Amino acid sequence: MNAGKVTGLAAVPHSGTWYRAVNSRFISTAVSTAHSKTIASQFSPASPANPGFEILYLAENHLLAMFEAQALFGSPLTPGGVVPHPTASLVTLAIQVQLSLIVDLSVPAQATLVDTNAQELTGDWRGYQQRGSATSVAGPTGKAPTQELGDQLFALCPTIQGFLSLSAASLLQDLGYLYTTSLDRSRLRPLQHHRPVRPIPANSDSLDTRQPCGIGHFDENARGQIPQKRISI
Repeated sequence: MNAGKVTGLAAVPHSGTWYRAVNSRFISTAVSTAHSKTIASQFSPASPANPGFEILYLAENHLLAMFEAQALFGSPLTPGGVVPHPTASLVTLAIQVQLSLIVDLSVPAQATLVDTNAQELTGDWRGYQQRGSATSVAGPTGKAPTQELGDQLFALCPTIQGFLSLSAASLLQDLGYLYTTSLDRSRLRPLQHHRPVRPIPANSDSLDTRQPCGIGHFDENARGQIPQKRISI
């Protein structure tokens, strides 16, 4: 992967309904992202010592949201292969998003522009923080390639409000990632189970110190037969 090439990615508008599964105790803070500034995740290298950007993960449908939240285990492609978590009590929220510009890394032609592919986008990232001298496999360590990608996309592209990528939990579906620092969250109000919320509008005053990435288009047919996605904002 070459995360330094993110400025060459095509940026396009995106709107639609995405899903998030949360513990029923935390409904009131279901779309809160303040904690994400200090917690490492697939596309963020944040830590308490080195806080990063805020990021919100959403799933293409309610089933994928449950897999991502580890309320379901196994494979939806295997008959009888899905097993529910024995104690999890989660609620699926529908969230309508209207974004000015995103990039779609699930499109192979776009992934190629940053020298990556589906295998790398869905691969190991936790091990980069867990390996060390006390483990039998000592490396690689540090920032995972996907974390470097999320970092560079945020740092170099002020107009990009989120991106799509494949889900490791279900490789035929997408996740969305939203950079919530660049969004006006005042109208974000999720409702329970399949009821859409008000759109998340762009905040044009945010992140104006960074340079814009390329604005272009890509062939929707380039997705091939991949029917579902994950979005990050």
